[in-house]
Amino acid sequence: MIIDKGYEDGITEDLGVITPSGVIGLTRGVGKKHSYVLSLLNEKQSISAKVAKSEVYGTLKWSGTDIKIGRLTEIPLNVDVKEGDIVYTSGNSSFFPPNIPIGKARDFNVKSGTHKDIAIEFFQDYRNLDYVIVVKNNSRKEIDSLSSIQPTYSNR
Repeated sequence: MIIDKGYEDGITEDLGVITPSGVIGLTRGVGKKHSYVLSLLNEKQSISAKVAKSEVYGTLKWSGTDIKIGRLTEIPLNVDVKEGDIVYTSGNSSFFPPNIPIGKARDFNVKSGTHKDIAIEFFQDYRNLDYVIVVKNNSRKEIDSLSSIQPTYSNR
């Protein structure tokens, strides 16, 4: 999707885009007065999300078929998930702050006997978008630089 804000307005690539109802996507192309947002409704887009009551996080992606449904994967089997549990952004990335509501759990499947794959009904109606909020994390460069540090080990 295209938004009517660009680099003249302080927009850069890889900024989170949200509404009060949930996550929309990330800025991927920025012009002088407009920006291209890659929506969460793209099979190549994923975000870190958590089941609220457990604080356990996984990867959330669009299901690829229904614009109302995403899939939260990599949730351990021991995490109790019930229909209606709220799913939020985890805060484990530099794109989105924690606790932005995304949707609610509908059901889940066990994948490979190792984790749960949860169907999430999005709060945001992607067919009805008027205004979005672009999120800029002023600490992003520092956070991203720390994630690239390689661990060192000592043989003491």
